[in-house]
Amino acid sequence: IKVKRKVLTDDDGSKEKIENLPCILVSNHLSYLDILILLSVFGECSFVARYTVLNVPFLGVMAKEMGVVFTGNGTKQTDSIISQSKQSIRGQRFFAIFPEGTTTNGRAMIRFRTGIFRSQLPVRPIVIKYRNRNFSPTWESIQLWYHILRLLTQFTTCCEIFVFPLMNPSQKEKDAPRLFADRVQGKMNELLGQPVYLLNRKHKMVFHSFLMGKIGKNEALCEAKQISLEDL
Repeated sequence: IKVKRKVLTDDDGSKEKIENLPCILVSNHLSYLDILILLSVFGECSFVARYTVLNVPFLGVMAKEMGVVFTGNGTKQTDSIISQSKQSIRGQRFFAIFPEGTTTNGRAMIRFRTGIFRSQLPVRPIVIKYRNRNFSPTWESIQLWYHILRLLTQFTTCCEIFVFPLMNPSQKEKDAPRLFADRVQGKMNELLGQPVYLLNRKHKMVFHSFLMGKIGKNEALCEAKQISLEDL
């Protein structure tokens, strides 16, 4: 994997020295390779993943060995993530999280979940871009075994990682984390220039069920609509 890092400047044109400033890293999410990319740039990091990753062949074992923090849904889980992030920073480790909650194909973003932004801590936005002519490392709906096979049979995987200046929440954003989440995503999207959809991981699971023929179009649309209503 060839990784090219670009550190973006502050508004005054200065660049931070990021290596010795452990903080919360907030990144877009395209592939399981994202974790390796972040490790190559920031060194020791703590990561968050859904507990269902434990059941994924190869990825589950890798994530467990790396000390990934596994979580589910709900307020208690959010509190646990926030606690883990503060503990990591106190221990001089970066804490990386993907607030979209799932991977995308790199052509659009999913609106950020607000969980980590409830910590009221500064975050450092990270944008990952893969540049490949033959096979894209983005993992959205391809079966895992085939995706890994295709990655292993191409000569190189090229990646750019853009490191943004630290962003601090205002008092208004501390009181309303949604505002901070949207501002951070907006800053990242100044670089990406992508549409942002009001979707989540559950929508993706419904789409996968439709692709595999487990449910029909009308059933998929009804389920997706219900998920959207519950997520308001």
